[in-house]
Amino acid sequence: MAYLVAADMLNGVVTLLAHPDASYMLTGAASGWSFAVRRTRRHGLRLSTPAGLPLCQVSEADYAVAVWRGVSALLATHAPIDGGPLADLQIALAAFPDGHRR
Repeated sequence: MAYLVAADMLNGVVTLLAHPDASYMLTGAASGWSFAVRRTRRHGLRLSTPAGLPLCQVSEADYAVAVWRGVSALLATHAPIDGGPLADLQIALAAFPDGHRR
């Protein structure tokens, strides 16, 4: 499940960077740790619970770098599994903008 969530987060970053009015809801392996990501008026992102309670505010660049580093750490510490989840993650990695791979 972690690979599917990681792919969803990478795809969410790509969507946010490509579309100025985009937002998305991430649902992890269990709905207990879902969060929404919405752009603010000042070019930042606001993360909130599905009910709208604020979690934090962060710049788009910082969020993209954090997602990239988290996925990189996941792949470095866990043996990849073959099949659909890994293929989805590989596609998301390929689509992730080069400028945010730090």
